[in-house]
Amino acid sequence: MSADVSNAPSLGHTRKPTCVLQQDMDPKPDLKKLPMVFHHKSRQFSHSTVPYPRVEIAQDLPRQTTGDTSPATLWTSFNWHALTLDGSPEEEFEKLSRESGEDWKELLEMLSRT
Repeated sequence: MSADVSNAPSLGHTRKPTCVLQQDMDPKPDLKKLPMVFHHKSRQFSHSTVPYPRVEIAQDLPRQTTGDTSPATLWTSFNWHALTLDGSPEEEFEKLSRESGEDWKELLEMLSRT
């Protein structure tokens, strides 16, 4: 069973300002990835410190802890956003693919200036 949920960028763009506005976050967090929590019993993702908005899914995901919640991340960079459980192979894939994407983006911008 996969430990990730892919979603359209509109969800991430909506969630980012909502989560930041509900908190007094200073300094501002890295909005390319937001700390989340997956609630296994209710099958919902929520921000790690504010309960709303939430993303509900139809199936449970593999538990990363012995409790009812697992730490997760909402990845919001590039054209596709994803929710992954921390410590899963899917999290590692998202991390590596987005880091290499940032490297390519910087390289392409540098080349376009020459």
